[in-house]
Amino acid sequence: MLRFICYALILIALISGGIWLQSHDGAISLQWQGYQVETTVGVAVAALGAALAACLFVLYMLIEIISIPEKLRRRYDRSGQEKGYIALNEAMLCLAINDRKHAERRLRKAQYYLGKEHAATQLCAVQLSYLKGDTQAVNHQLEHMTQHRDTKLLGLRGKAKAAMQEKQTDQAYIAAVEAWKYQQDDKELAELLLSLAIKRREWTVALDVVEKGKKHKYYSHAERRHLEAVVHYLRAKEAMAQEVPDRAQDRLKLALMRDPAFQPAQTLQGRLLFERGDKKVFFAWIYQVWAVRPISRYTQWFLELFAEESLSKLQKRVDKLVRQNPQHIESQLLLARMAKQRNEWDNARNHIKMALSHSASRRVYELMAEIEQSESANAEQASDWLKQAIRSPRDELWRCKACGAPHEAWQPHCRSCDAFDRLHWQEASLETTPGEPELLSGSHQSTAEAHPHSDSPLPAQAASPSPDRTAP
Repeated sequence: MLRFICYALILIALISGGIWLQSHDGAISLQWQGYQVETTVGVAVAALGAALAACLFVLYMLIEIISIPEKLRRRYDRSGQEKGYIALNEAMLCLAINDRKHAERRLRKAQYYLGKEHAATQLCAVQLSYLKGDTQAVNHQLEHMTQHRDTKLLGLRGKAKAAMQEKQTDQAYIAAVEAWKYQQDDKELAELLLSLAIKRREWTVALDVVEKGKKHKYYSHAERRHLEAVVHYLRAKEAMAQEVPDRAQDRLKLALMRDPAFQPAQTLQGRLLFERGDKKVFFAWIYQVWAVRPISRYTQWFLELFAEESLSKLQKRVDKLVRQNPQHIESQLLLARMAKQRNEWDNARNHIKMALSHSASRRVYELMAEIEQSESANAEQASDWLKQAIRSPRDELWRCKACGAPHEAWQPHCRSCDAFDRLHWQEASLETTPGEPELLSGSHQSTAEAHPHSDSPLPAQAASPSPDRTAP
């Protein structure tokens, strides 16, 4: 619309000029080389305009003729680029189906049209070398990519990942730090650098990466505080290894401030309080964490620290503690141990039965074997419970979400797949052990009747306890 208005204004101006010249016409006389030309001003202006238009047309045609070779070259280049990208796409598809022979042939065609320095062809060449298992070629190509500005970031990221696969932590860290200077808004690169920085105990770099995650919004508020807690917890562990307890306490406080539910930090705090031996402070701590997630280690520390107290006073502490989380298996096992110490065997078995309804773990059967042995010195019955314990799942442990590998203690990287911060706490569950309903029901059937199609029946004594005892 604007262009139409401009053209209309120009046309109006020309028409107005023509009308003005027509109304103010004059005469022009020109003598040159014996020729004499006489005409009006209007005709002279029109002739001059026509001559100017003819000159412009001739100039345009000359430019077009001169530019023909350049246009032909551009058309050829554009056709070559299209052919190159088609060949490159075909090469990537061949790589996806692991067809290395055809991928290499199409890659050569793409390099012919696009050039070997093109970022896409270089990346495809790296992938092809990786599929071939040629580590030396991969490293050489990645190093070559880092020498060019357009592919430097891509090459650095590739070098970091390749070094990680080869377990070369130092080289991977150097490449990741260099790539981080050019790109700080990428979550994948941030997680890679954070993992490497923690492996090398570069705490300042790790905290900086987490802080940048807040700025670029690839970490939520909860994720950022959790990662900060992980870093401060590891710093506390480092201070403990260096035998600097005050520094360890300060860093542990920072970890718990960032993420109060971070269990490794909670456990480390409990360990420090247990080693200090302050019963009042330790009980205040365990009273608080018992409501969230009690674990067997807390029970062990509690019983060991308060072992010298009288049975009645200890029972009062246990009752107060258990009220924080009465249905949890650790509460039931703690009550069963207290009942065992008071020789209240039926009460102990009732708590064992409640514990089994939550988790059929190894410790439950081991405690039942202790009760059998302590009550009547029934070695055979205790042995049957211990056999059941061997066939039962392990107690609570850390398990990797990425590969499922079990771990006795939390650590930042999975020892199996090297995934960072993927360990989660897992308790033994009732579903992992078959045949528990018969144990809980107190059935007096024989093992063969209770499990007519079972390949691994329960012990006869464990499945069919004597009538005067309630089976767990």
